[in-house]
Amino acid sequence: MISLLPRRSIVFACICIAGFLCTQTVQAQAPDRHFMRGLAIQAYPAGVVLNGHFAYFYKPNQTVGIYLGYNLTNRRDWGEHDDEQGGGAGAGLAWRYYFKEKDVSGFHAGIRTDMWFLTIDWEQDAGQEGETEISVLQPTAQVGYSFFPPDRRLAFEVNASLGAEINVLTRGEDVGEGAIFLIGFTMGYQF
Repeated sequence: MISLLPRRSIVFACICIAGFLCTQTVQAQAPDRHFMRGLAIQAYPAGVVLNGHFAYFYKPNQTVGIYLGYNLTNRRDWGEHDDEQGGGAGAGLAWRYYFKEKDVSGFHAGIRTDMWFLTIDWEQDAGQEGETEISVLQPTAQVGYSFFPPDRRLAFEVNASLGAEINVLTRGEDVGEGAIFLIGFTMGYQF
């Protein structure tokens, strides 16, 4: 029987390849449009999320984006067990609305949904320990502020997100899920 983790790695690799091919197709079809790619970090009370992202400005003040990243978590005793920690890869989609009519600087709001494939190692004070593999759906609402240096190529952003972690597929004992609050910083390059 094939383990769930290798299948997750194959799915994640396929998502990465599809994302790369989509960005190349979009660039070839619309060279006069604006795009942004960059790196993002989000912190939450139980962990850190590291992302690479690609955004397409389909309207002067709206973007759609894809994210690929890794989620490191240390839930301590906030989950179903006395100690839960682990991590895994994932991908997400986002939509943003910038409040300036013809610009993507200043305040924005949006939604983002990520899918994480995590392996959580857990322990109980009674000496029990184990491993649980989970697929986590993470929908969030986000607000933020973007700013640009004078050359308008580099972009910096701070943001805050509120949402939920929902364990949609669990292999092993149940582990924590619930509300999530994240604070993030993004650096991007427009082209």
